[in-house]
Amino acid sequence: MTIKRLLESHKTSFLPPCQRIIQFAYEEVSSLQQGLERLEQQLLTNSNNEEVTALTGQIRDAACKLEDSLESHVLDQFLAQSKSFGLGRPLILSPNLEEIKHGITCFQEMMEKLEKTMRELRNPLPEEDVVVSPTIHFDGERSGMVGFSDLFDNIEDQLMSPYVVDKLFLFSIFGMAGIGKSALVKEIYKDQLDFKHFDCCAWITIGPEHQLKKVLLHDKLHKEGDEILVKNLYASLKENNNGSRVLLTTRLEEVARYPDMSSRYHRMRFLDEEESWNLLQQKVFGEECFCPFRLEKAGRKIAQKCEGLPLTIVTVADILSKSEKTLEYWNKILLPSYKYLPQHLKAAFLYTGVFPPSSKVRASKLIRLWIVERFLEPKYSQGLEEYVKKCLSDLVSSSVVRSERWLLHEIKSWSLCSPFWYLCTREARKEKFFHVLETYPNSFNESVDSQRRFCILNNILLGIKDVHNSMKSITTIHSLLCTGPEHHYPVPLLTGLKLLRVLDAQAIRFYNFPDEVLKLIHLRYLSITYSGNLPASISKLWNLQYLIVRQHMSISKSSRDQSYLPIVIWDMQELEHLQIVGSNLPNPCGGALLPNLLSLSDISVSSCKKEILERFPMLNKLGVRIELTPEAAEPLYLFYHLSVLRGLKSFKCVIVNPNLSRSQIVAPPTHFTTFPVFLRKMSLSGFGYPWESIRVIAQLPKLEVLKLRYYAFRGPEWVIHGGEFKKLRFLLLEDTDLVHWKVRDGDRIPFIRHIIIKHCYKLKDVPLYTVVLELVDCPSVDSSVRENDASVVHSSWYDRKVKS
Repeated sequence: MTIKRLLESHKTSFLPPCQRIIQFAYEEVSSLQQGLERLEQQLLTNSNNEEVTALTGQIRDAACKLEDSLESHVLDQFLAQSKSFGLGRPLILSPNLEEIKHGITCFQEMMEKLEKTMRELRNPLPEEDVVVSPTIHFDGERSGMVGFSDLFDNIEDQLMSPYVVDKLFLFSIFGMAGIGKSALVKEIYKDQLDFKHFDCCAWITIGPEHQLKKVLLHDKLHKEGDEILVKNLYASLKENNNGSRVLLTTRLEEVARYPDMSSRYHRMRFLDEEESWNLLQQKVFGEECFCPFRLEKAGRKIAQKCEGLPLTIVTVADILSKSEKTLEYWNKILLPSYKYLPQHLKAAFLYTGVFPPSSKVRASKLIRLWIVERFLEPKYSQGLEEYVKKCLSDLVSSSVVRSERWLLHEIKSWSLCSPFWYLCTREARKEKFFHVLETYPNSFNESVDSQRRFCILNNILLGIKDVHNSMKSITTIHSLLCTGPEHHYPVPLLTGLKLLRVLDAQAIRFYNFPDEVLKLIHLRYLSITYSGNLPASISKLWNLQYLIVRQHMSISKSSRDQSYLPIVIWDMQELEHLQIVGSNLPNPCGGALLPNLLSLSDISVSSCKKEILERFPMLNKLGVRIELTPEAAEPLYLFYHLSVLRGLKSFKCVIVNPNLSRSQIVAPPTHFTTFPVFLRKMSLSGFGYPWESIRVIAQLPKLEVLKLRYYAFRGPEWVIHGGEFKKLRFLLLEDTDLVHWKVRDGDRIPFIRHIIIKHCYKLKDVPLYTVVLELVDCPSVDSSVRENDASVVHSSWYDRKVKS
């Protein structure tokens, strides 16, 4: 991708002899990469082989050296031509052809070695069994059912249901390793043996290569050839009228859903805090004993840190019981979950370790980083963003990443349990994918020569010091992410990191714009905290795709003191996401436009002019941030020109400092054609419009998601009319004085699948049909609504905020 970007960039121009050679290099590397993809299945089959793993790393290193050679040469020539560059003149490149040829030769040699090795490994030796039988052994009567008693009873009822007595019935249970799937089924299996409900009971263990390993039949272990075992098993189940029952446990959602439409499946949940404490207490002190009062507070804290994962709780309990169980026990169980991921998902999974363990992270941030890192490449005609979203969904389905919040089948936030985080960081360091600086002093005594990504989770100042101390050996770092606690003082961050592509330094507060950033011409992702004006020389970052600048303080300014982005922002043609709080977009000159910009966030209302908005032909997401000035009196016309954004799908507008006692500062929309016809998501906050004004929004033909926060609309009554909200599937209503929510007599009640209502203390009526209704701090809602099967009622005390 580096070679392709150089060839296609409007900011670079190769001399004629070089263009042909560079094009040849791109074609050669592409061909070798396609060859590697064709061998992927064989790589997976032989992934235990250390030689294959080593060769894969060598291929990656060879490709990286070729990229580094090209980018270093581009940087050198950029610095030599920097006086004239940025004024509309392209960068003239004449790279060292011998270096390119050498890099391609190394790449070819690595592929030849791999192909030779794969030929030698066509008939690999049988692998040792990995842990696939029940991994958590609960002693005592039903001890493994802490938190799962209802599920146990439900499954048993279905197994013996008279309505399916003559049919083959399959129930699948899926979820993360160590969450208790096998323990649950083991108890059910044992229960059936005790009650003799079935004539024959068998426990079958399937190995990682999908080969039968052994069958436990009425406590007798049968170790026979796969062919015989399969034949006997098939013979006992093949007739559909013999009342056979099958319980299947798997870590993969697609396996659980696969058999047929009549099958049932269930995702195992994590234990809550009380269930975690009960299980820990039971395992440490036994079922008949309880934790001494003096130890209970500490014990509950320990249980809370286990994050609801039974494997972790039992392992910790064993340690507390003076067992020899350690993190090695975790790894023995968790490693297969990583090992048998598809090749492209392995890298995606490892990358999740750059965030602190158990932290709730917005999916959008991870997706942006995946996109800009470019280790995930879509196949065929699939778009890159859709592809990486599918990869995140696949990680959740593979039960290695935990989804925290969904919205209409799309993951909004996720987290990584501590055991998997330790697995991620260890494997990522071993495979030289990234290196985490977590503790001080840390593991810099290890070799970091080939590490290309660094992540700082500990104290930022000490982490940066560690990077600087080893700068001579890691000048080829491509990514530096500071995802630990915020640091309120500037630090010397970038000395020597000349090939940096990703810099996430939002946790660091800059009081002056870091000039060293302006030399990083290969930078694609820049995220910092800085409250001043961007320098005009920001346009030198001609590869930049994501520019995010957060303020560390917000001061309400008068209209005369508004700050503007430099006019050269219109020269940054590669920008795909722009988010700069507190600055206005300048009026474009001539035919300037940003042809690749997809997302524009936190812009001012004064930037929503027609002559500005029409310069974003590909924009599909717009966020407007309004900070009312002290002298604001004239109405602001925010909605009048949105229709020029024909491809807009998501619109968000927040008034940061609303004053509901004043007359409406932002003129309301007067007709639904004010909005783009493809608009699917809308979020409004602080406008104080009367509920009658919402009828314009209710007519939008494709609106699926509507979020109304902090008196976006106000008044005691909202009446919905027939034909409104035809496509709406999700509605959030938060902080409003609404009392009566009605549907006009005789009109059809709209059906919205998911409704969340928060902090609406006066609300009494909820007239809509829904699958899920969440009520948070809504004490006045009618009891018949609160007791409905669709209702989930809770207090904001338990709300958990998601980190951005």
